[in-house]
Amino acid sequence: MFKSATGLADGVGLTGDGHCGALSGGTMAIGYFFGRSREGFSDVMGQLKACILAKRLHDEFIEKYGTCRCADLQSKLVGRFYNLYDPAEFEAGFKAGMPEKCSTVVGEAARMATRIILEEQKKEKEKAQKQGSGK
Repeated sequence: MFKSATGLADGVGLTGDGHCGALSGGTMAIGYFFGRSREGFSDVMGQLKACILAKRLHDEFIEKYGTCRCADLQSKLVGRFYNLYDPAEFEAGFKAGMPEKCSTVVGEAARMATRIILEEQKKEKEKAQKQGSGK
């Protein structure tokens, strides 16, 4: 999954125009644990749990950062948007601290997603135990 998320960087393909790749990655992790299987793809309701949990991640991300759009995050974190396809802009972005600032956002999104996943797994385990004991 890590490798497949590479193109999500900087708002998808280094454009800054999409939502933060860290949010996308967290959503992918949630989907990995709670998403539909290929066999269950036609069951539209099968995606509901993953969507609810992904929305929780999105809402927490917005609460913390005020936006999920990459260009807006850059402006908030390092003062402006940098076009990473332009070598001078790329260098300026690095000097402004983009790698460190963005890595912090990635880490925080990973923590949020991990907490959501673990909480939901705990709920599912407790529910299964109650059903197994006849309560």
